[in-house]
Amino acid sequence: MSAVRAQDCAVFVRLRMLAGWIGTGRRVTARAVLRPVDVPQAAYALGIGVPQRIRSAAELPELHAPWTAALALGIVRIHDGTAILGRERALDTEDWLTSLAAVTGAYFDDEEGEEAVEATRGTLGKLLEGAPACRFDPALLDLLADFGVVDERGKPTDLARTAVDRLQPHPAVDLVPAQRICRLRVTLRYVRPSCWRRILVPATFTLGYVHQIVQVAMSWDAASPHLFTVGRRQFDATVHDELSIGEAFTVARRTIVYDFGPEYRHEITLEGTEETLPDRRYPLCVASAAPCDLDEVNRELAWLTREPESEIDHGVALRRSG
Repeated sequence: MSAVRAQDCAVFVRLRMLAGWIGTGRRVTARAVLRPVDVPQAAYALGIGVPQRIRSAAELPELHAPWTAALALGIVRIHDGTAILGRERALDTEDWLTSLAAVTGAYFDDEEGEEAVEATRGTLGKLLEGAPACRFDPALLDLLADFGVVDERGKPTDLARTAVDRLQPHPAVDLVPAQRICRLRVTLRYVRPSCWRRILVPATFTLGYVHQIVQVAMSWDAASPHLFTVGRRQFDATVHDELSIGEAFTVARRTIVYDFGPEYRHEITLEGTEETLPDRRYPLCVASAAPCDLDEVNRELAWLTREPESEIDHGVALRRSG
C-alpha cells in the first residue's frame, strides 16, 4: 500500500480553492448547491472540466465532494440562500474522516450516514483483502481516489485502513438554527390554479404542531390521517412530535412532504429564515394563492398559540394528537 497524507487529498486541495472562489458569498439553489449558471466559473477555479450541459452542481462529483466536505466542516455555511465562509482552520485527519463520511453519505443518499459508512467500510475491507477493483462501482472508486483512500488503479492506500477502523457516520448538516423563524411555502400539489400559503413558523415547533398550522391555513377539517415524509423517514400522529420543523431541513433537503388523507399532498418548502420580531406573534400567514382570508387565518392561528409563551418557544405544550 502506498503512503498518502489525508490533508493532501484532492478533495481538500479543491476545498481550499473553492473557499477562495466563494470569497464574500455566492448564491445557492433551493437544494443548497451552487446555481448551474455558476458551475462553469467554479469548475474553472478548481481546475476541473464541466459538461456542456449540467442541471445541478451535484452532478459534478469533483465539485460536489469538496462542497459537501466544506459544509460538513463548517468552512462554508448557508445563510438565507447564500454560501458564505465560516471558520478557517488547518485540516487534520479527523476533518478528513468527517468529510469522507459526509461525502459518501451524499453519494449513497443516506442522511443518517450509517448505511453509507457500512457500505464504504465493506468496499474497503474487500479491497484490503485483495479483491480486484473491477468488482466495484467505478464512480465510488473515483470518489475514494479523490480522498486518497485508493490509488489510480483502485489499490488501497494506507488511508484505507484508517477509514475502515475509524470512519463514523456523519448525518446531513442541519440548516436552521433553533432561534430562527422558518419562512415556509405550503403548496397543495396537483391542482390548478396554484394553491399555496406562505407561513412564518418558529424552528422549534414540532411537526405535530405544523400539522395543525397547515390545517388552519389551508382550511382543512383534520378529518383524515396525516403523514410527514422527511427524506427516508416518515412521521404520523404517533411520532410527529419527535422532530421540529427546523430539524426537518438540511443543506441537502429544503422540501418535505405532508400528506393529508389519500388525495391531498402538500410540499412544505423552506424558502428562508429570519430573525424573530418582538412585535409579531407566530405562526403567521403572510401570503397566499387561491381564495384565503389572511385575517381570519391568523386569528385562528393565534388561537392555536394561546399557551404560555415560554412553553410555545420550546414546543412543549404543542404536542397534540392529529
